[in-house]
Amino acid sequence: MKEEINLIITGNSDYFALAPAFFTNFCDYHKDYAVTLYVFCDELAPKYLSDLAKIADFYHQNVVNIKIGSHEFEFLKNYRVGLDMWPKQSYYYLLAGKYLPDETITRALYCDLDISFFADSYNLYMTDFSDKWFVAQTEAGSLPLETITDEQKRRGSVANSGVLLLNLTALREHNINGTYFENQLSQLSETKVTYRGQELDFFADQGLFSYVFANQIKFFNTDLIRHEPPYNNAQIAHFSAAGKKMMQGKIADILTNEDRRYIYQVERYKILSAIILEKINVEQTFELYDKGLSAAISHSDFILSPHKMLYYWQPKTTKFLGTYFYEFEGLERVFFRFSSFFSPKQNQIYQIKLVVKASQDIPDFGVVGLYQQLTRRVTQGFVKADEVTELTAEIDFKTTIWEGFGFSSHSVSVGTVLDIIDIAIEEKED
Repeated sequence: MKEEINLIITGNSDYFALAPAFFTNFCDYHKDYAVTLYVFCDELAPKYLSDLAKIADFYHQNVVNIKIGSHEFEFLKNYRVGLDMWPKQSYYYLLAGKYLPDETITRALYCDLDISFFADSYNLYMTDFSDKWFVAQTEAGSLPLETITDEQKRRGSVANSGVLLLNLTALREHNINGTYFENQLSQLSETKVTYRGQELDFFADQGLFSYVFANQIKFFNTDLIRHEPPYNNAQIAHFSAAGKKMMQGKIADILTNEDRRYIYQVERYKILSAIILEKINVEQTFELYDKGLSAAISHSDFILSPHKMLYYWQPKTTKFLGTYFYEFEGLERVFFRFSSFFSPKQNQIYQIKLVVKASQDIPDFGVVGLYQQLTRRVTQGFVKADEVTELTAEIDFKTTIWEGFGFSSHSVSVGTVLDIIDIAIEEKED
């Protein structure tokens, strides 16, 4: 008989767009186990549940839909916790003891969906709870728990909630339900904590988890789980914080990007899940790889994915080198760094070229250079809606060690779609 693994995922319905690739990745590394995926959601779109069931059938595993009552965590509306970014559904794993009443299910692994597995995680799954209710990776470094203030706990500075081992027996015994958390928060200080510039009562589920359960957490004694770069040889890589850019990569990155191991792990399971779900066929699969690798080869002077996680510009699936949707108002620059294949000559003049097409007029579109974490506009021009526009500039490397080039959101209207048709750097002939 196979050893069992209970896996919990949760979130609002839109978040489950990441679930097929995540579950395919997990199943691929845990074929020798009997995996049951528990899907915690209040209103899950049928297409996501259907996709997960098909993937489970493919790997001979099991999926159980756990419908959470819509009343759960409604009290969060009374607190400043950033519900627009971290909705109440992201807290539902904390109710696992209530919604998994079967006492034969004694433990479960909870994971966010922006995670990649690189190995069998059963040894981590079987970590001894040592009478604690959770096992998690520390966010406190070497700080003794007794020195951590309530403010730090509310900021989520005790443990990362992206990967948690849940002691379901303990959660049932202590009747951990929504009322339990509501009572705990009745004593919350009115002083706010700052997170990413926001004044909050606590930082989402991680802040609540750290604040309420600080004394009930055992910490993994391992570097095999990493929640942000550098990931080294982690078996479980959580693409949070600076690591979020891994979720915005593309196939082309496997030739030039220093993060190719992680980006490719994300991309390969997006593609494999689509194959399992019969959303792409053999020819389309070949086209995905061929198109991506051909683009990387013909533009090998550049890393074609942005240098960091983007917030205002959202990358979109495209037939071009890149397509970006300017979703929110805010100044944000997108850079394409030079790859290791490009070796500039100090005394050489170069011409850079960026070819774009926009869905709306951009009156003062700027091409921006990156150097030593600073930026400089090198040229600008009028980009007329739906017309291909080429912008060029001459540069050298005598006084400025350029790291790459890109574009800015300056003078761009919200709702604009920008296609990157070509990017190049060439030696300027005398």
